[in-house]
Amino acid sequence: DSNLPVYEYMVSHIEKSHAIPLSIPQINNNMSVLGDPLNSFFNPLFGLSILAFGINIGLRVTILLCCFVSGITMYFLLKKFSKEKIIWLFGSFLYMSGGAFFASVASGHIEKFLVYPIIPLLLFWGINKKLLVRQMLGLGFVVIWTIYSGDLYATWFCILMYTVIRGYFFFTQKQKKQQLIFFILPLCIAIVLALPKIVPFVQQVLPFMEKSGEVNAFKGSLPWYYFPVPFIEPFGVWFWDRPFFQRHLGFYYNWYEYFAFITPIPFIFLIKVKKIFSKEIFKAIMLLLTLGTLYFSLSFWYSPFFWVFHFSVLQDFFRVPQRIVMPMTTVVVLLLSLCTEEWLRMGKRRLVILVFVVSLFWTLAVDWQILSTTFPKNDSLRRNMIAQFAQKYKKVTVVNFATQVQYFLIQKNMRVDNYYYGWYAKNSILYTKNGKINLSALVAKKPEFIVTNTYKKMPIPIGYTKLMGNTEIVIWRRI
Repeated sequence: DSNLPVYEYMVSHIEKSHAIPLSIPQINNNMSVLGDPLNSFFNPLFGLSILAFGINIGLRVTILLCCFVSGITMYFLLKKFSKEKIIWLFGSFLYMSGGAFFASVASGHIEKFLVYPIIPLLLFWGINKKLLVRQMLGLGFVVIWTIYSGDLYATWFCILMYTVIRGYFFFTQKQKKQQLIFFILPLCIAIVLALPKIVPFVQQVLPFMEKSGEVNAFKGSLPWYYFPVPFIEPFGVWFWDRPFFQRHLGFYYNWYEYFAFITPIPFIFLIKVKKIFSKEIFKAIMLLLTLGTLYFSLSFWYSPFFWVFHFSVLQDFFRVPQRIVMPMTTVVVLLLSLCTEEWLRMGKRRLVILVFVVSLFWTLAVDWQILSTTFPKNDSLRRNMIAQFAQKYKKVTVVNFATQVQYFLIQKNMRVDNYYYGWYAKNSILYTKNGKINLSALVAKKPEFIVTNTYKKMPIPIGYTKLMGNTEIVIWRRI
């Protein structure tokens, strides 16, 4: 609802003028296109798809491509560390159907499902004692992919994971200088290639814009022993968004921030984890899982990230620590796959196939349930009401408090004065504070039209009357 109008405007502008727009008029102060850290248009998988097929079909094509490519990248990662073809297939399909991917699709977080296929390549190229030039270029490509996808959290997590991997080889290998070069050079490649996005961000965004919403790095984190739950819990919104659990267990953010279901069944293969203790890949995996667990528990004193964030500016930039579960899905699937190989060596091939089939069907069933119940079912009612409104009032400015309506308003060439986006202009008048309507702002600016949800009573200032509405939204007009 916040990003699609931006991409629709960009596609329309490119088709008409054959040039990329420099700014987005829908966002306060005309947000810089290149400097926008949330803009995913410059990811080729997404940008080329919506240019070729339009927003609706192009978005679906992108989702299918990301799902398919994630299986391919995981296939190559498993092929590097395992000799069993069934393991390559098992891990690839488990990763493709992972809850973290479909939760990002259901929540509309384009940037997240764009980076999901690239995480296996970080381990594929990164877990090597010595790096070739093409591998360092590949690692730089991974970081660049996350930046141009608009997912700075993925950028941050990739850098953390790569630091742990190279740190392991730094302390276990004799060539210290060489290991430092292997660490620094890919990051330098990424920084150089990211300059077209970094420079306008620093010059045109940071001085004039600020992040919307509360930035609290410590909210949402959970104790370390909760870390396996996102991978084995299939209920999604019914578990993480249940008010009782939110109050008593500390689930602060929406369900899709925690969800990474891959079924608990493959975890039985961990019984033979001792068989791979001596492998170097196992040591790297355990370090990465330790990283994920400690970051997941960021608000607790035993996590080093608690102290790092507490005494640094990082707490002003990053929040939602449980987002680490998405990149950790790659690590968990890799560990389970390596343990599964040991069961194959014991002659348990039928058991492995059974676990593979049951796990796949279970994840697909959960994925289908997520996609079929998450998307709003009454879009046509909202769309039709906005269409009726637009027939009577052309190119007007509205203040919108209704959900899933902003996109339809923009489609009808209406200006949304409180356009919801991840960044907003500094010192601007906010119509909402802490999730509640700011009546003083409405009284001060006196917008001509206000759009609200029907099912949720909202305080409307005196001087407004109901213009039209249905069971989903109500449109108010100033008298």
